[in-house]
Amino acid sequence: MPIQSIASTILSSLSVTAPQRKAETVQPAKIAESADISGYKSATNVLAKYDLKNISWNEIQKMGQELYDQGIISDKQLLDITAPYFIQPEVNGIRPAITADSKIDYLSNIDALYNDIKKNQANDPASIERIEKVKHYFDNFAAAAAQARST
Repeated sequence: MPIQSIASTILSSLSVTAPQRKAETVQPAKIAESADISGYKSATNVLAKYDLKNISWNEIQKMGQELYDQGIISDKQLLDITAPYFIQPEVNGIRPAITADSKIDYLSNIDALYNDIKKNQANDPASIERIEKVKHYFDNFAAAAAQARST
């Protein structure tokens, strides 16, 4: 038997499946990238618990994990969302230290980082595209959270 046939037989006999997450009825990639995620009740239930203008990185991690566990975002989106995007403004030329539990205005930080990357890394379209995507996620999350709290 030729080696290709043996390899093909072995590979076809292997059945590796990724663990399934609950709530797979939702299309994860469409939710965070869509213009309006507020129609997804499970997303708004999670997002209503968080104030993105006064949140720590640890809370961003928890929020992202909840969205992922409910099938609202994909694993790639989870990584994008939970990366530490901290820009602490300088005060008298000194940038204050912050910890993973320090509360910050995450939306303003994302906006500041977006503007900084567009200004200082104009020749790096991959960085610009990535921060635009992350900014879009957080803008959608903030809108959905605000709508959930207003109803």
